[in-house]
Parts: sequence; structure tokens; C-alpha cells
Amino acid sequence: MTQLPESTSAAEFVCKFWSSKYIFWSSIFSSTANLVVLSFDRYLAVMCPLKYNLFKEKEDGNETVRKRLRNLVIYEIKQAKTNFNARKIRPLRQSNPRRWHREIRVAANISRKDPSIKVADNDINPENHVAVANAINAHLANFSQIHEPLNLDKLPAYLPSSNPPPQFEPHEIFEDLRRININKAGGPDSIPPKVLRKCAFELSVPVTDLINASLAQAKVPTQWKEANVVPVPKQYPATISKLRPISLTSILAKVAEGRVAKVLTECIKTKLDKRQYGNQKGVSTTHCLVDIYHSVMECLGEASHYQYTGTH
Repeated sequence: MTQLPESTSAAEFVCKFWSSKYIFWSSIFSSTANLVVLSFDRYLAVMCPLKYNLFKEKEDGNETVRKRLRNLVIYEIKQAKTNFNARKIRPLRQSNPRRWHREIRVAANISRKDPSIKVADNDINPENHVAVANAINAHLANFSQIHEPLNLDKLPAYLPSSNPPPQFEPHEIFEDLRRININKAGGPDSIPPKVLRKCAFELSVPVTDLINASLAQAKVPTQWKEANVVPVPKQYPATISKLRPISLTSILAKVAEGRVAKVLTECIKTKLDKRQYGNQKGVSTTHCLVDIYHSVMECLGEASHYQYTGTH
């Protein structure tokens, strides 16, 4: 047993520090912590050399080297994302589209937003989905119901038409059915686009008869007038006053509309202004900008022949 010194302060020091082995355990803890820090430092230097050098250069205050290493880190991150996409995500596009879409959202850091739509009416319970759907339906239908129905008797200059309606051939409808995009959503008739495309040859004749009969009788089938309206929010949180209605109509109705639109376009093509760039196939706003630029340069070329005197 250690003999205590006669001094009170010295004896207290021996009891609290020396006999309790405080110095011994403090030395072991500090040496162990130092070893752990050094080991972690070496681990980062080996496993993440770019980030490690970037951190060290930032501490040293070398701004030029720090920027160079930062650009290297950004490049390495982009390369890692590209390689991960090529190895893990891209093959899922054909084998598992649902998981592919989920992985894309995770990689792009796109969170799933709240799909609920707030209704201004306080009497409607937000948990009552049927009541909320009816309120949305009434709100969207109000835009078309505020107008009076079209009165055909007030169109004597156009009806009845002096020319018979166009009639289409089965081979034309066959080409339209054969080009249907099977990835598009169907309408309220519940006819899958894949069926129409796969059976385009068998369905071309009856669909042609339906379209020709509709044009000859000037009547559109009721099923072709219906649509599944999907309210897409313009902003979040979604409110009933900020909705964009997306109408999913029948695929056959789209085929008929597309075929009639081609006939109408051919009839009015010669009467359209040459500067009509919108809603035209093969032209865009780029052509409009080129035309404006050409007109401005022509005006500047003509103005260069005149000398500016500075007087009004």
C-alpha cells in the first residue's frame, strides 16, 4: 500500500489521482482515441482520396488546388451515377418498368406529393372520396355548362353543306390503327389500344363503316363523346380551383378525329397565311424567329444606304 505524505494537499492528490489510477486510464483512453482518429484518417485517404485531398487543401487555404479537386469530385460523382444507371437502372426499363420508374424517382430525388385535393366547401368531408369527386366533377363541368348549346338553325351559311362528307377507305383506317401507340391510356369504352393495333386488319372494315356512317348521318356516337377526366393539379398543395382537366377519350374517336383533321387541313392549306407557324406540321416557333430575324436584317440593310445627319 502506498504511504501517504504528511502534507494534506499532497495526500489528497495521491488519493484522487495516483491511487485511483486516473492517470493510467486517461493515458490509455487518449492513446486509443488518437489511434482511432489516425486509422479513420488513413481510411478516408485510401477509400476517398479526392474528397480527402479536397478537405485537406481547404484547411490549408489553397484555393486553386481546392477548386481543381472539387471539379474532380463532381466529375467522379457524375461518372458514378452514369455507371450506376447503365448497370442497375437502365436494364429495368424492359424487364421491370415499375421498379425502373421508382429507381428513377429515387435517383432524381423526386418525392411523392400528396394526391389529395382540397375542396373549398366546408360541408364536404375530405375523407368522403365520392363527395370530393362529385365536387370536382361539378366544378369542371361548370365551364362548359355556362354556355348555351350550339343552335344549328343559326348556321344557314354552312348547313346543309353543298358538298358530301368525305368517305374513307379501309386501307386508310388500317394504317391509322396500325400506328396506334399501345402505351397510351384507353378511354371510357375500355378497349385496350393493344387490341386495336394487333387486330388492325380485322377491325379496319367495321371501323371504316362506323366512321363513314357517322359522317354521312352527321351524328357522333355517344360513346365517342364521353371521356375519363383526370384532374391534374397545377400546384401543390392541390386545390379545386387550380386543376388542369386531362380528358382520356376513346381511341376510335381519336382515329376518326385525326382522319377528319387531315381532310380539313388539306382544304384550308392554300388559304393559310405563309406566316402561320402555329399548329402546322413541319414548322415551329423557330421558323417564326428566323423569319423575324430575316425581316429585321433586311430593314437594316436598306437603312444602311441612308446617311444619318442627326437632325429630325
